Amino acid sequence: MHELGLMDAVIRTVSRIIKEENLTHVQKIVLEIGELSGTVPHFITDCYKAVVTDTPYEDTELVIEMVPGIARCNDCQIEFRIDVDKLCCPMCEGKNLTPIEGKDLMIKEIEAYTKAVILNETGEIVADTTIRSKINSEQSARLAMDEVIAKIGLASSEELNYLIGTGYGRNKVEFADENISEISCHAMGVHITDPKIKAVIDIGGQDIKGISIDEDGTVKNFSMNDKCAAGTGRFYEAMARSFEMTLPEFSKLSLTAKNVIPITAQCTVFAESEVITLVGEGKPTNEIAAGIQMAVAKRCFVMAKKAGATECITLTGGCAKNEGLKKAIEQVLRLKVVELMTDPQLMGALGAAEYARQKGLSK
Repeated sequence: MHELGLMDAVIRTVSRIIKEENLTHVQKIVLEIGELSGTVPHFITDCYKAVVTDTPYEDTELVIEMVPGIARCNDCQIEFRIDVDKLCCPMCEGKNLTPIEGKDLMIKEIEAYTKAVILNETGEIVADTTIRSKINSEQSARLAMDEVIAKIGLASSEELNYLIGTGYGRNKVEFADENISEISCHAMGVHITDPKIKAVIDIGGQDIKGISIDEDGTVKNFSMNDKCAAGTGRFYEAMARSFEMTLPEFSKLSLTAKNVIPITAQCTVFAESEVITLVGEGKPTNEIAAGIQMAVAKRCFVMAKKAGATECITLTGGCAKNEGLKKAIEQVLRLKVVELMTDPQLMGALGAAEYARQKGLSK
């Protein structure tokens, strides 16, 4: 079926855009499919799942928006929404038609997130924001910056003493004074939030990082898995969909489980299928959820140990708010998971802001 080739082309295009724009944590791919494009939406969905298996996109949500097929009758000159089963003019029943809209399949949107934090001279957070990213990284950064500076009454980012970009899109933020890796910024963000914490598990949208922090907040050691989305934020969104729950609801489901039903599939697509089968068999949903949390905790164990975690640990990224995962990690790592007082999703931006504060004071 040609849908398979189309989805392969879509993923190659998305990969190229992500590389060019240095995007990461892709939440969603939105496709516009014309009614006259000759593609079948449910075939597109099935082929998408097949193409993204064992790739960083295997748990990126695919959203399909249908575009009506509009045609013009060249005989009576009317424009109308065409019936793909009849393919004729509703007025004169002629078939001398010219398609006008709804012929294409195109990528409408690639959804990710951009965050910004501003600190004052003493290191206090005075403003922060999180927005949905655009495909262009610099445009996303400018939108986030415009929003965050407006919160403190500034007219331009040029009024800031120093500005640092981070994340995979940092090299595209041309108005920044400097760029620093997200690993370094996560470490610094955690350090200034709680200097006692020396190890971090960062569970992002599409990767897992284990980070060891030195006494001054710099990175002592780190390990990262970005080859597969299993265990990432995207993985959890797929699992929540399988249970027909929101993420907050799913994150607490395993807390009431007395037993754990192991999830054997490593791939996100297969894990989702396994979960649906278990639910269909009538297995207790809280015990299935406990199996999911335990499987992810074991992945985190590998990253944490590679990074040298020995005492307490904290979580950053959206999954840090997952209560079931925190409990599972404590059981697997036998380390206490310390809850941060600042939003764990802001740690990368916070660390960048702290580096900028230090640079600004030394100018």
